[in-house]
Amino acid sequence: MKTPASYPSPTTEAARCFFGVTTNLGWHTMGARLGDAIQFCDAAVHNTFQPFTLPKALGPLTWSANYSDGEKVRFPILDLHASFFLGSSKLRRQASGFDAVVAATSPMAAAFIADSASPPVFQIVDGTRALFKQDFGINNISEAAIERERRHFLRVQHTFALSNWVRNSIVNDYGVPENRVSVIRPMAPCSSMAPYQPMSRQPSQRLQVAFIGGDFVRKGGDRLLSWQQEHLHSFVDLHIVTDDRFRDERIPNTLWYGSLSNSDVIGNLLPRMDVLCHPTTRDCSAIVVAEAAIVGVPSITTTVGGIPVIWWSTVAPGICLTAVRTRTLSSQSLA
Repeated sequence: MKTPASYPSPTTEAARCFFGVTTNLGWHTMGARLGDAIQFCDAAVHNTFQPFTLPKALGPLTWSANYSDGEKVRFPILDLHASFFLGSSKLRRQASGFDAVVAATSPMAAAFIADSASPPVFQIVDGTRALFKQDFGINNISEAAIERERRHFLRVQHTFALSNWVRNSIVNDYGVPENRVSVIRPMAPCSSMAPYQPMSRQPSQRLQVAFIGGDFVRKGGDRLLSWQQEHLHSFVDLHIVTDDRFRDERIPNTLWYGSLSNSDVIGNLLPRMDVLCHPTTRDCSAIVVAEAAIVGVPSITTTVGGIPVIWWSTVAPGICLTAVRTRTLSSQSLA
């Protein structure tokens, strides 16, 4: 594949951009933002958005940093980047003839980087292996794994980081030139954003609180359940969107929805909520908080990863966001 310096400059002619968005992550909202992130979109653009999920057969063979709760690796013989390449041949064929590929997540970008016929590749990143090791204390990340990721970053045309937190890691930990890394926000002013309406409620009215997260423990769902069982149930109706395996009918005043599509969450569930609670213990950007803000729902979250860097500067006027340090977040934050 050509080096980034050898790529032609964008033209004012209409360009065709291929957007790859992983379906097993909360990146659907980002899809609407990707078109604004690259210079190719200064002109009339013909875009294609293509979802992709890593084949299940590759999961048990793929090395994992144990970042997510549900990762089950039996024989970690493949790097995540290699697995995406092996599982995405159809996806790469669909990108043929486009002027640029924009990949949501680094592993998806790696699938195209390894293909010599691929057009210029841009990627969206909210975390790095170096940060997982340094900030999250994940101890199974080797220097060799970080080095593989460093080589990948240097081969990408441009990286769009979702916070200064990750941007600084890409530049300082990986040696990527500053002019090849930009910071974009997952929550920018957009026409679909609803104005926040301050809650007008009677003292006896129950609080409607949503928790949305597939990685139940990592997102803090277990903590929220314990708080609900302790005393929040006396004034909170808790609405939980997650995998059915975490369902616990013993928790009072808790409604379980199983797994919902992003359109159902944004269009039907969140507009009925008073607040989103996201007590995550390990997170990079908390895109679900952006999804709540789009429909005017305030959030309570933590200051792990890039969350505080993102939200202090990007939450729109009128959107009430409270971020609480992980060690002090408790059921009292909702009381």
